[in-house]
Amino acid sequence: MFIGNLPCGQNIDIQLKRSEFESLLCDNCNGKNYYDKFVQILDRTITKSKVLASAITKILPVGGSTRIPFFRKIIENRLPQAKYLNAQQSDNDPLFLSVARGAAIYAAYLLDNQTQTRFLPVDRNLQIIQRTSHNLGIHSNNSRFSIIVKANQPVPERVEKRYEPIAYCDASKKCIRARAIDVYQGNSDYVFDNTHIGTIRLPVIYAHGRTLEQVKIKIEFYVTATNIIVSIIIPESNKDRSDIHMQTDIHLEEK
Repeated sequence: MFIGNLPCGQNIDIQLKRSEFESLLCDNCNGKNYYDKFVQILDRTITKSKVLASAITKILPVGGSTRIPFFRKIIENRLPQAKYLNAQQSDNDPLFLSVARGAAIYAAYLLDNQTQTRFLPVDRNLQIIQRTSHNLGIHSNNSRFSIIVKANQPVPERVEKRYEPIAYCDASKKCIRARAIDVYQGNSDYVFDNTHIGTIRLPVIYAHGRTLEQVKIKIEFYVTATNIIVSIIIPESNKDRSDIHMQTDIHLEEK
C-alpha cells in the first residue's frame, strides 16, 4: 500500500497481508467497523428497493472497491443464490465503468456551470439531481430522532417544523428552560445510533405570560448537497418581546 504526497512531505509505503487488511476493516478503528457498516448498508438497500433478497439473481459490481474480496465475500454470503458477475473479465463493458463515466460527466457538468468552457455537447439535455443520503433531524424527547428532512430527497430542499418547549425554568414561569438543539443524520429511530453533526445553543426564552403550548419554536432546514443551514425562530421570546432569530451552517458528514 502506497500513500504519497502527504502534507508533511513524507510518503508511506507498507505491505499488508490480506488477513491484516481485512482485520483492519473489522476492527473498531476510530469508532468505525466497516464490516458492520457495509452489512447495514446492504440490508438497508435491499429493504428500500422492496425486492426480496431471495429474488435477486445477479450482482453487478461497479467501482474499484467491489473487487476487494472482503466485500465480495459479504455480498455472496448475504445473497448466496445470486450470481456475482466477474468484473475482471469485463473491463470494457460500459456497465462496469459507470462510476468513472458518471464522475466524468458530473465534472463536465460542474465546469460548464462554473466556466465559459463547454465540455458537454450543446445538444445534450442533461439534468443532475442530488439527493440527501440520510434522514436529517434533531434530538427529541427520550433520545428519539425527530426527522425533519427524509433520506433520498432532491436538494436543495427547504423544510420546517414547529416544536413546543417542555418545561419552565422554575416555579415563577417567567422563562422557559432552553436546551441545546442537537442535529443528527442517520436512519435509526434513536439518536445514539446516528451521527451527530452539529449543536445550536438556545438563549434564554422568556414566557411573557404564555403557556408552554403557546410558545412555538420553528426550526427550518435548508439542505444542499454538502451542508444544512439551520434557522430557528421563536416569536416574542426575547426579554424585550422581540423574536429570537438564530442561524447556523452545518456541514454534512460523508457517511
